[in-house]
Amino acid sequence: MDFMTRVRSVWVFFFTPLDAQSAWALRYAAWLAAGLVLLEVGLTEVILRMVPYTEIDWVAYMQEVAGVLGGERDYLKLRGDTGPLV
Repeated sequence: MDFMTRVRSVWVFFFTPLDAQSAWALRYAAWLAAGLVLLEVGLTEVILRMVPYTEIDWVAYMQEVAGVLGGERDYLKLRGDTGPLV
C-alpha cells in the first residue's frame, strides 16, 4: 500500500459521517486525541528542559510597560535595550 492510499484511507476513516462508520471510529479518535495530548506534553517537557531561560523577553516587556506608564502612547516610539519594542 503506497503512502497516498494510506492517507486516503485514514482521511475516509476519520472524516466519513459517523452513521456510515461503526462505533470504532469514536474509540480510535479518542485514542488518537489522547496520544496527541501525551505527545504534546512530552515535547513541551523536553523543550522546557533543553532551552535555557532567557530573561530578555521579561526585561523588554517591563521596559515597554515603563514607557506606557511614562506617558508614551505611540507604539512605534516605544524603545528598549533590545531596540524597538514591537
